[in-house]
Amino acid sequence: MVVAYKKLIDDGFNMTYKDAIDLERRVNYEYFQRVKPEDIAKRREGIQNRGRTQQK
Repeated sequence: MVVAYKKLIDDGFNMTYKDAIDLERRVNYEYFQRVKPEDIAKRREGIQNRGRTQQK
């Protein structure tokens, strides 16, 4: 994720603000098209479990 975000910054650096925003929207849209509900559920479960162990 960090590598992809750095690439987005690098790609948009020399663009106009409008073009960079359009690029960011497109890249984000493409990313979220690949995210599956199962991935979100698994991540959520991990966060909840971690929270339960940190409450002690």
